[in-house]
Amino acid sequence: IIAVGLGVLAAVRRGWIDRFVQFFSVLGFAIPGFLIALGLVLLFAINLGIFKATGYVSLSTSFSGWLTSVTLPIAALAIGAIGAVAQQVRGSVIDALQRDYVRTLRSRGLGFRRVVVKHVLRNAGGPALAVLAVQFIGLLGGAVIVEQIFAIPG
Repeated sequence: IIAVGLGVLAAVRRGWIDRFVQFFSVLGFAIPGFLIALGLVLLFAINLGIFKATGYVSLSTSFSGWLTSVTLPIAALAIGAIGAVAQQVRGSVIDALQRDYVRTLRSRGLGFRRVVVKHVLRNAGGPALAVLAVQFIGLLGGAVIVEQIFAIPG
């Protein structure tokens, strides 16, 4: 959801938002998940003390404890996937916005937001789903390493 939102926002608004999403996408895609995990531990657990660096609390023990113990691992795995999917959605939406059917829909009086939500996203969704499928395989491999970093029982 975050990746689709960022991709559509970058494609529609352009400017500094587009440059930020592109930078974030390249950075998230280039840095492995275990390095992102180590950076998150260093920042949020050691320097700021918001989360625990390691350890896992089961959901049946404490919901808030479980939530704080899985937040950093989930973020470490999601950053790269969000970047890749946002970049793909951005490119697909830009391509779809330049199609003739968008111009036709706009000339018929449909609002820009409605055209993007109902028509452009439908046509831009296919390539994004393909990237998500490939990212899922990578997330499984990265999860093993991230679980070891955060001492989560796999």
